[in-house]
Amino acid sequence: DSLFPSLFLNKKRYIGYMYVESKDGTLVENGIYCKGVETERRDFCKFSKDVYGNIIENLIVKRDLKEAINSLDKDMKRLINKEVDFDSFILNKSLAKSYAEPENQPHYKVNEKRKQRNPGSEYSVGERVDYVVIEGLPKSKLAENAEDPDYAKSKKLNIDYQWYCEHQIKEPVTRLLEPIEGVPKNLFDRYCGELKRKRLNISS
Repeated sequence: DSLFPSLFLNKKRYIGYMYVESKDGTLVENGIYCKGVETERRDFCKFSKDVYGNIIENLIVKRDLKEAINSLDKDMKRLINKEVDFDSFILNKSLAKSYAEPENQPHYKVNEKRKQRNPGSEYSVGERVDYVVIEGLPKSKLAENAEDPDYAKSKKLNIDYQWYCEHQIKEPVTRLLEPIEGVPKNLFDRYCGELKRKRLNISS
């Protein structure tokens, strides 16, 4: 198998377009191959993976940096305008038997809430606990703002779009694009600022 054109982020994290050898010895396209990046990790939500995947497609398949940045802009505008499906923000993590600091584990806290609200509905050790991050008080911890998706939906709790922007999108996308020449250094300033203004009900 051959991998090109490629982005090597480090020894264990890379992205490329995969080609495989056919029966007659020629190389044929076999799609994008990712190793160790956010699209392959289970601690990122669907929306984050979609944003990342759109950028990768434009960089690797179309080889068009301008279009990659345009795709990011379109996705971020959808986030700012609250046009992203609720289920695309669901995160999940496997439940361990014990934790040194359980109060700092979002999925553990959500499972405890499920147990209190409806005994028997909680997840068992080894199962993956679904949760979303909702708006909380200033300086509140992530675990305090984690909530069961069904409960958040039923109570119409507000998704913390700013948190998702900064931690689920900005961080991985910056790692991906930062080494590439021509990418603006302040790429996310406008998006994060607009989300903060919306949360505070301040007109832009």
